[in-house]
Amino acid sequence: MVIDMNSTQSTSAPRGYRPGTVSLESDATLPAFLPDDNRHWNGFALPIFDRATIAAHRDALAAMFPAGDNPDALVLAWNGDRPSVTDPQYEGEEAEYVEEVEIDGQTFLSIGGGSFVWSEVEA
Repeated sequence: MVIDMNSTQSTSAPRGYRPGTVSLESDATLPAFLPDDNRHWNGFALPIFDRATIAAHRDALAAMFPAGDNPDALVLAWNGDRPSVTDPQYEGEEAEYVEEVEIDGQTFLSIGGGSFVWSEVEA
């Protein structure tokens, strides 16, 4: 599942970021914003996401977190247009991998920033 980045991003890139496309160890891709300075964590991308764009691509995000028989697998859920990714092995804030990031008055989502193996995909 490949997403055309240019036709789906609902906001322009925030200060310090550029438009891009990322994947999380699957064939599915998501439009994202990546740091202008190509900052990485352990060699992996640190994307942030436009909330409306993520909500519009629920299927692509779901493909990255497939429900299965593994009781230790991360769980994707939705609260309106906001995704939640939790680790069933933990409780409370420690279990949640989605954080809000505010830049110049706009709210973006960091999904697993510094914990997930995001890779930039060349369009």
